[in-house]
Amino acid sequence: MEGGPRLPRRDRRRGKVVSSAWAREGAGDRAGRVDCGASPRTLQATNATVPVELPGTCCIQTSSGQLCFRAWRNALRGSQDVTDHDSPWGGSGLQSPTSRLSTNRGSIAFRIPNSPPLPCCSPINCTHPSSGGRSNTLALLQVDRAIAHVPRTSSCLPFACSPTMEATHQMSGSSLAPKGGLASLSSAFQKLKLGATSVAAPLKHKTEEILLRVSGIYEMIQGQREEYEGLTEQLIFLTTRVIGGAPNDGSISEDMRHALDVLQGICNEIDAELHKHLQTVGEPAVLPAHAAQGMKRLQKKLDKQSHHLTLVGTSDYMRDRGRCSMTIKGYNRRLRPPPKPAIFYGRDEIVQSIVDLLLKGDTCRIALLGPGGIGKTSTVATVLHDTRVEERFQGHLFFFSCEGIISASGIILAVAGALALQHGNGVREALIDFCASCKHVLLVLDNLETVWDSDDQAQVEEFLADCVSIPTMSLIVTMRGAVRPGGVDWNDAILDPLGPLSLEAARSMWIRIAKKSDSRLDELLQLLDGLPLAINLMAHHGQSMTPTELIEAYDQEHTSMLSRGKPSRLTSLEISIELSLSSPTLQREPSARTILSALSILPNGILRTEVGRMLPCISGSGRAVRALMQVGLAHDTAGRLSALAPIRDFIHERYPPVEPCFTELRDYFARLANFAEDLKTATAKKVVDTLRAEYGNVNAVLLRSWCASPGPDIAKLLLRATTNLASFSLTAAYGDSIPLLTISMMVLTQLGDTEGAADGAMAMAKCLCMLNRYDDAFEKLQDAKVTYVAMGNRVGAAHCTKGMGTLLGRKSPYVQGIAKLEDAQAMYKAIGHWEGVADCSWSMGEILRTHHRYGEAMEKLEDAKAMYEAIANPLGVANCAMSIGDTLRRRNHHDEATEKIEQARVTFEAIGARYSEAWCFRYLALVFIDQGQKAEAETMVERAVNLFLEIKRQDEADSCRALLSEVHAIDGSTGPEVAGSVGASSTSIAEAAREGAEWRAC
Repeated sequence: MEGGPRLPRRDRRRGKVVSSAWAREGAGDRAGRVDCGASPRTLQATNATVPVELPGTCCIQTSSGQLCFRAWRNALRGSQDVTDHDSPWGGSGLQSPTSRLSTNRGSIAFRIPNSPPLPCCSPINCTHPSSGGRSNTLALLQVDRAIAHVPRTSSCLPFACSPTMEATHQMSGSSLAPKGGLASLSSAFQKLKLGATSVAAPLKHKTEEILLRVSGIYEMIQGQREEYEGLTEQLIFLTTRVIGGAPNDGSISEDMRHALDVLQGICNEIDAELHKHLQTVGEPAVLPAHAAQGMKRLQKKLDKQSHHLTLVGTSDYMRDRGRCSMTIKGYNRRLRPPPKPAIFYGRDEIVQSIVDLLLKGDTCRIALLGPGGIGKTSTVATVLHDTRVEERFQGHLFFFSCEGIISASGIILAVAGALALQHGNGVREALIDFCASCKHVLLVLDNLETVWDSDDQAQVEEFLADCVSIPTMSLIVTMRGAVRPGGVDWNDAILDPLGPLSLEAARSMWIRIAKKSDSRLDELLQLLDGLPLAINLMAHHGQSMTPTELIEAYDQEHTSMLSRGKPSRLTSLEISIELSLSSPTLQREPSARTILSALSILPNGILRTEVGRMLPCISGSGRAVRALMQVGLAHDTAGRLSALAPIRDFIHERYPPVEPCFTELRDYFARLANFAEDLKTATAKKVVDTLRAEYGNVNAVLLRSWCASPGPDIAKLLLRATTNLASFSLTAAYGDSIPLLTISMMVLTQLGDTEGAADGAMAMAKCLCMLNRYDDAFEKLQDAKVTYVAMGNRVGAAHCTKGMGTLLGRKSPYVQGIAKLEDAQAMYKAIGHWEGVADCSWSMGEILRTHHRYGEAMEKLEDAKAMYEAIANPLGVANCAMSIGDTLRRRNHHDEATEKIEQARVTFEAIGARYSEAWCFRYLALVFIDQGQKAEAETMVERAVNLFLEIKRQDEADSCRALLSEVHAIDGSTGPEVAGSVGASSTSIAEAAREGAEWRAC
């Protein structure tokens, strides 16, 4: 090849390519290294031409393009120019040169003539036609600082290289593997990188250099190799076993230091002798007699000193074995536990449970499960840094992250390698034997799902079974999801996955990180749903922004805010979630993502038994649900499948539900909302329980449906569901339907459906009354009535008139309200709407008794009760009974009052009307106060307060607490006069407080 070095000569006896002169030509230009399979070997290339045997097509891939070579086995003879195909070298500094490909009886060498060095870390990928274009990278050729990937196929065996010997290979596929000393050398090079120590490193490097020199001469001298074979084997043993076993921390004795110094001198003598031989050896290479004698002398000297060094090392080991047993400080850093979390809240109970299990006499097996970012690793780290745990395991406490590992063998090899175990009988056996030799050993496999959730699952479980079969080993694994690996009897004490942090723990965590807060902190933390990773990431933003500002930003940016620093699963919630989405388990169940998209708009989750009915478009929903739980993106709470709020926010932003999924969701939850039409029937209790559990879901789906700009037909369906949901909200005092009603009225107005907008306005007026916004409610009723009258809707007009009469009855003169209610009652009678007639009578009775006209009030209330009983309306009957009971109390008929109020309370409890039930407890408390029964009164006040707080009626709860002063004024020794004064006082309080309940007349 013109301008290039002499190509390797062919050794016909051995059937391989060798060269003795190539490395000495053009010295200093380039250097490289060949790593072949699992046995790294070295190659020093001193010219721009690097002889490498490349089967098939070779593609040099640089950082900015590709340079392709195509060569067929044994097809090239001599030198040929091969032009590059598809070689946009760009800014790499090369001029897309015509590359030269040379062969010598099947051996191929390539070079880039007169070109600058290849860019740093430019991969060279080689493919073979038989591989279907797949890159089969097994060997690495490093030229200068460029990396070449050379495939090892059936016709391309591992290289055997030395400083004076190029890659040996026979293109026909009959390459001979290295034998004898070189076979040992091949194995030794793999070990050269292990065991390098700060103390012995200089000597080790010297022996490595001598080893390379000896092996080079060994290859050249075919007839006298016995003179070098012993020396080669001795150097291999010295480098990999004796020096490689020196302690990493430099804790060696003075005897060992002296022995190493003497050995250093011997190595220098060998180096000088080899240098002299390299200057005299030529072709054909014949070792001079005096050289052979010198080598034998040096080998004996090396044998003697190596033996002495071994004895010194053995003596040191036996002396220090008792007090210097291997601990974690002597192991690879990869097995060290992560630092103890500086900020850690809400897991004290689980940490104590795990510590207790580890400290027991028996070994334990713990699987710590939960979604990504829930704090599994932090919990384990806290356990491992417990001083009692550290003392028990005395350094044999190993923490291994399985992230990036793809097989059980990968775990075994990595752990054994980190422990620097010798494994002549097998890696698995060596690891098991080592653990069995420890008094107590704890192995923690973190993020085990990355390797368990793979095709190698059976082998992983087999490895875990091997671990737990060791009598001295305790095992902890952390995994995303809710499914534990098989093959292990896991401890019953730790079974449930880790859950979200409590609000108190989340608040403490926030304050420790952000150092500041405001009145909306709890609201922000509720958005993060107790997920520790989300809280941690948001709290770092909290160092420069208030919770109020963060809430506004989160509304715009969503989960993209939950990150900091370099993106990773520990610094970005979105990356953490994407890791779970890309898991093999989820990829095998494409329907799982559809269900997850549906869950993203369902804050209350969904009954697992209802998933199939909710989404009939999905077949095999059970498998999909199990897949979601297995990867930790969803969890089961009391039979309901749900996802944490940050996960829902991310999925809703990136993968929202699409058709036909969303239509099925809308229809399903609209049907649920319409159950509210049965609130006045015997099935009211079931309806209330169902809608209370699903209220958040129904509200969210209806809101999204209104925002989707529905057509007239869909709008009618949505309006019915919306008004029914508002009716439930009033009856059960649960939820806030005003935002939903507001957007429905807006959309209906845009569609030109004025009557539908009026229905929404009337429902809105009822909700406003519950918030004591009476003036706003009256305005809505007036507007709606105008529309109903114009449309000829007599029922709607009567409803509005009744509502306005009730509101006017709160004011003075209240007779205007009575008059409006009489007008409404007449309208109802005219159209045969008997429920409306009963409603008007009840409302008039309420107004009259509020203004102390008890006789007239009782008459109206009894009439209304009779009509409700006639039309089978238990809710109306209970309302009348409660009002009658309190009227009787005011007239000092305490026994009858107690009976009526208790009857009403039982009905309210059965129906689920908690607001009215709370008022019953309040009225009963007043009865007992009037009678001077302190204990009973305190009990009733407490129950009333608790119920009001449960339904978030703080004003009513405070009003009930005010009654406690009246309760405390009761004294068992007081006479009738005192009791009577207390009763009169409480009566006036009750009358004033009763004003707050007038909303129900709507």
